[in-house]
Amino acid sequence: MAGAAHFLAAIATPVGAVTPLPQQATDVVGRLVDASTGVPVEGALVAIPAVGASTLSDADGAFRLAGVLDGAHTFEVRHIAYGTRTGEVQVRGGGTLSLELRLEPVVLGVEPLEVEIEWRPAYLERVGFYDRQAEGIGEFYDPAFVQRWGVGTWAAAPNLIREIILARGRGGGSLACGGPQVIIDGRLDRSGLITTLSATGIGAVEVYNGAYKVPDVVKEARPDPFCTTVIIWTRQWLNEYELERRRIVLCEPEEVAGPPPLVVEGTVMDSLTEVILPRSTVTAWITEPGGTRREQTTTADDNGRYRFCELDPRGDVNVWASFAGLSGGLAPVVPADTTIVVRDLTIPISRPGHLVGRATGRARGRSVVAAEIRLEGTDYTLTTTDEHGFFEIRELSPGDYRLLITHPETGSAGDSIFIVSGSTTDVRAELSSDPEAPSRILVSRRDPRLESIGFYARRAESTRLGQGYFLTREEIEEMDSERVTDLLEGVSAVREICVGRGCRIVSSQTISCPRVPIYLDGALRVDSRGADREEEDVDRLVTPAELVALEVYARPVSLSGRFAPPSHRCGAIVLWSGG
Repeated sequence: MAGAAHFLAAIATPVGAVTPLPQQATDVVGRLVDASTGVPVEGALVAIPAVGASTLSDADGAFRLAGVLDGAHTFEVRHIAYGTRTGEVQVRGGGTLSLELRLEPVVLGVEPLEVEIEWRPAYLERVGFYDRQAEGIGEFYDPAFVQRWGVGTWAAAPNLIREIILARGRGGGSLACGGPQVIIDGRLDRSGLITTLSATGIGAVEVYNGAYKVPDVVKEARPDPFCTTVIIWTRQWLNEYELERRRIVLCEPEEVAGPPPLVVEGTVMDSLTEVILPRSTVTAWITEPGGTRREQTTTADDNGRYRFCELDPRGDVNVWASFAGLSGGLAPVVPADTTIVVRDLTIPISRPGHLVGRATGRARGRSVVAAEIRLEGTDYTLTTTDEHGFFEIRELSPGDYRLLITHPETGSAGDSIFIVSGSTTDVRAELSSDPEAPSRILVSRRDPRLESIGFYARRAESTRLGQGYFLTREEIEEMDSERVTDLLEGVSAVREICVGRGCRIVSSQTISCPRVPIYLDGALRVDSRGADREEEDVDRLVTPAELVALEVYARPVSLSGRFAPPSHRCGAIVLWSGG
């Protein structure tokens, strides 16, 4: 309490009062010093809370509170080493009130301070990694996580990504995806280039369960809408020493006595697109004259170049390359006079893609017959739509194309499209000659699962026969409906009837059907002959957000196998979810 006594005594004893000025406001000035040592107390908060006046003491312990009105005020001083001190001060007559305050230090019981420092690389800041992490839309693995889980545990980046995806209980979206798609520094890894990275080359990872959730920063990479997306940001802040350590240097032939060794070199590339495959593994199989076989391996550099410098020219030599789990065929090496053989190697990384579509008039939706279809920059430049507006171009190399669709009367449309390896790209062209409603091209990728169960084939057949109603995921999302029954409002052949709390879908074609049969993922869930039950309401089965496709048949149709409804006269509604 000695400190408090010193403080209150100082408050009560003004030092050096001066002649007051006419105005009835006073400047309170003073100095804070340690009561024992007389050392000035810097950085203390000095305040009269009732009048909103406060300041900090300077290096000399001095402070000033200007314009304090007359009256008795509670004076307060706060400092971490001296605690909080309060006292009453009487201000009257204007002028300046000068105080000297002597403070006693206090003994504080301070808990240990734990400080966690997060290093945020500027590169990740620029690409918005931490902003998206704060929003929490996807799953985020920062540099600390990558270092803790990846470095020293796995040598290769694919193992780290596999651990993140599988050990965390995440799949690859649709089962037909075959795993997640990878975007490295904003570019879609179409050829498995992740195998060129080590775990130490990864800075951060983002995972999104569906491409519609991916951030705009990578939208130009055109991720697949049906697969889990993994975004990898590489450690581009590595110093020159670390980068040099990761650079692959090809061997150099040495001069030797006697017959020179066989040197084989070349480039490793994708067999379809001729895209180079850096850091591929190249193996040489050498069969010696006595029949003994041995092998030698090397690694291609960042430009896809490889080189063997010391092969025995007397044996039979074959070389082959592997990349991302795929291998190319054996390539025999025939020694040349120069003993340096150039042998380029290919690996079937990419597969041909297909382009299918239909052209209709935008105004009435009618088929556009004999419209010209052109793909600029390819040998396959021209085809025409059939009598139902359909067209198809198969066996295209993956990559970007410029699609042009023209018709002399209906109009024309053009857009850039991307053909995905081993996938079918679906185009819906709506042609128009009206500038108020211009032509447009809608592009989507066919869901491999829907393609395998015949959805697209049934859609094409029904279009030609003039029966059936079909919606894809993109069309369902565009309708932005909250209920499945809302998706059926445009189908004149069915209607909704609600009784009490339950609703059912009935046929508009006949009154003899109490309800239209409903299939969910191939299983009959609502029988046309069943009784009224709330659980048979289609909106209780699934939501539009869970659907990837919808089929409606209003009259007798031929559905394959188990999809044939018990009563053909009632038609059928077939729902396909993303499960």
